Amino acid sequence: MTKAILVAAASVLGYAAGAAAQLGLALGAAACLAVVVLVERLDTAIRDDQQNRIRHAQEQASRDREDAVAEFGQLVNYTLTPIADVVARMLVTPDRQQRRALFASVYTLAVNALCDLLTAATRAAYYESLDGVVTRMFANGPTTQRARFEPDSPAARAVARLIISGEFVYVPDARTSSVFRPSPGSSYRSVIAFSVRTDDHPFGMLTVDSPEVDAFSERDIATVRVLAKLVATARSAVDATVPR
Repeated sequence: MTKAILVAAASVLGYAAGAAAQLGLALGAAACLAVVVLVERLDTAIRDDQQNRIRHAQEQASRDREDAVAEFGQLVNYTLTPIADVVARMLVTPDRQQRRALFASVYTLAVNALCDLLTAATRAAYYESLDGVVTRMFANGPTTQRARFEPDSPAARAVARLIISGEFVYVPDARTSSVFRPSPGSSYRSVIAFSVRTDDHPFGMLTVDSPEVDAFSERDIATVRVLAKLVATARSAVDATVPR
């Protein structure tokens, strides 16, 4: 609409300039035409900027998809497939002690994978409930989580509820949590803890933490969930009855 008005004004002024031979009106008409050109160029610049923004957004979305596919491929190739292979061996191994040894390689793979796949994670651990005491079985990272949760302590009760529930907890800042607090002197802040259990039996938990506050994403939580389910499946295979 603005351009149409300017064009009309330029035409009127141009006609008046020609008819009356007034230089001022002619200059005014020229100025209006110049404004029309500037407005047209401004519209073009805005359209080009919008198209560039859309293109950049599409390129970023494509890169994000490629990164997600690469991360998933790494998870499958270097973690899920080896764990699935071990579980398959467990299901045809009659000796329970051998199955237990194979299971140790499963939770070792899972813990190491968490340290490798979750860039914000600097340590991870698998805990198992042994004779009522939640005890660390394997850990990886620059420092090691507590060896066990002392029976009847608030932390031990919270962990026991988590394991039995089959749920998970994400604590963005352990220092502000009323239940999950870091060990004395620990610099670790954010924590993910997943119950490792099947439908009929609780076994333990898989944890990962970072010294950064709110360090983990939804994708990180999903990765821990998948590994916790696999560890639970492998742990249940230890006690399974295997035909000879």
